[in-house]
Amino acid sequence: MKKIVTIAALFLGFTALSQDADERKIQAGLSLSEGLIFNQSGTNLISSPGVGNEFGVGVNVHYHFAEYLTFSTGVIFDLQSYRYDVNEGDDGKLFYVYRDRAIFQNQDFIDGDGSFVSNIEYDGIFNVTQRKHKPVYLTVPTMLTFNTKVYGYMRYFGRAGLRNSFAISNKSSDQGEMYELNAQNKLVPTGNGVTTMDEMEPEGEMSFYKGALGISGGFEWKFSGNVSLQTELAYYHGFTQLFRGDAVVGDDDKNKSLFNQNDDNSFDFRTFDAKQQQLNLKVSLLF
Repeated sequence: MKKIVTIAALFLGFTALSQDADERKIQAGLSLSEGLIFNQSGTNLISSPGVGNEFGVGVNVHYHFAEYLTFSTGVIFDLQSYRYDVNEGDDGKLFYVYRDRAIFQNQDFIDGDGSFVSNIEYDGIFNVTQRKHKPVYLTVPTMLTFNTKVYGYMRYFGRAGLRNSFAISNKSSDQGEMYELNAQNKLVPTGNGVTTMDEMEPEGEMSFYKGALGISGGFEWKFSGNVSLQTELAYYHGFTQLFRGDAVVGDDDKNKSLFNQNDDNSFDFRTFDAKQQQLNLKVSLLF
């Protein structure tokens, strides 16, 4: 009989602690996430040969402002990796100019008449045929969460809202061939064959802001007093461009890095067109 009373008391005490945790207005904690990236190209200039991946680590904050409604936000560092192929079509090959690891923008090496700046110092001109991007984003989600009641030590939820990501850095590994300007200002291969350029910095090519609409579902397990484990599966549909387009003011092409050379040796600067979808699994430890 004493054992039964003791077990009952422990159970009621655990339940009381769990309910106390449920009544708290604010929960915060650490999260880890892993996801799949699906890039959708809006141009024939590039194609995505496979699925990319994403790893996230950060802090989540949940404000319970009503019985079954919660505002969810936080700060997450997203490390992404994805690849695409450059399709050489009627416009010919795609090039960029670089020095060390820095990739030049139009405004760094093109004169007002559209030709190379005569005294510019650069290490080479690269014809890129394949690129692996490795951007890092600071993400601030703003989501509305719909919670169920607590059943034992579990409750379930669904979320919907906006995922706001801001580009912090971007590196790439590029595959292609080295070129140079001959005496007639025509780009010609150096003859070194296929080359890989690692840890390049195409900083100016990425859009600073990446927005996505998201929906997710999951459960929260209250396993020890005010501590709970939360797991969710989310889908995010990107609605902004991954890559920068025309400049807002001044020369439309001034921020672009990639270009084709025409038959008359003039240059046309290009930008990629792609949006991103993500499938993401996140686990959070909340206090």
